[in-house]
Amino acid sequence: MRGRNVATLGAHQSDVKDLKLKVTHYETLVRPSEKLNVTEMDGDPLAHWLSYIKFYQNSFPANTRESFLIMERCVRALVKMKYYFNDDRFVSVCAKYADKTKEPGAIFKYLHQQKVGSHTALFWIAWAFVAEKDNDFPFAEHIFKKGISKKAAPLQILKVRHQQFRRRMSRHWLNSSKVSDQLNDEYEDGEQNSRSRSTLGGISQDRLDRNDRSRSRVQQGSSQNNLTQRNDSKRSPSNRTNSVKNNSAFSIFVEPKGENAYLDQNFAENDRPVIVRDSERKKRKHLRSRTME
Repeated sequence: MRGRNVATLGAHQSDVKDLKLKVTHYETLVRPSEKLNVTEMDGDPLAHWLSYIKFYQNSFPANTRESFLIMERCVRALVKMKYYFNDDRFVSVCAKYADKTKEPGAIFKYLHQQKVGSHTALFWIAWAFVAEKDNDFPFAEHIFKKGISKKAAPLQILKVRHQQFRRRMSRHWLNSSKVSDQLNDEYEDGEQNSRSRSTLGGISQDRLDRNDRSRSRVQQGSSQNNLTQRNDSKRSPSNRTNSVKNNSAFSIFVEPKGENAYLDQNFAENDRPVIVRDSERKKRKHLRSRTME
């Protein structure tokens, strides 16, 4: 049996010690910004966080969990400092952090409530991407419009991404229409084949009589329904407008109330909650699951 290489082992232990010292060094730099009552600091505390995140990702690439938690700490610490609200560096950290959570949309809502990124194109682009990924196309459209109305910079990039989104939506609805038309064609072909087979097989007089009676009942019911619809439309003109909207191929661009109205709300300072740590979210989820058992 061969023994351990003492020189290699010593070098490894030295590397581990060096990494621990660097972690301690970065922790000393970032912890002052984590104090709850700190809303302003001299220098650039974000630079320390960025260096810490980069160091950890390069030194411990397999430990993605700890890297994620450092980003979470960064967001929690600096979201109190207004001068970082539209800093591209901070908005980028926020977007990357949100992307690694299970509910990125909820994180973007929180950041919007804090007024983070309101004048930064990156924020609106990243949020719209999350909404599009969730197939919430009307909300994504509203996000782009809101960002453009805020003149988020660089505005031209935001407008280009909005146009690209709309082109994707046009292709989406075009493909959906093609699939629908194909299904309708297949259904009609199937109906024709079914009728042909019935004709070739022959139809008894008794079956024809039953079909005539059924057809007359359907026609009577259809006439009554048409009369009811005409009466309803006379009583409520808005029904005709709603019908037109529902049949629109680009209903994606209709901005319904509810979810989209969230973007237009104004939040007071005292209404702003604190972002929930990922560990706390998991703990609450676990407690809810135990309660349901």
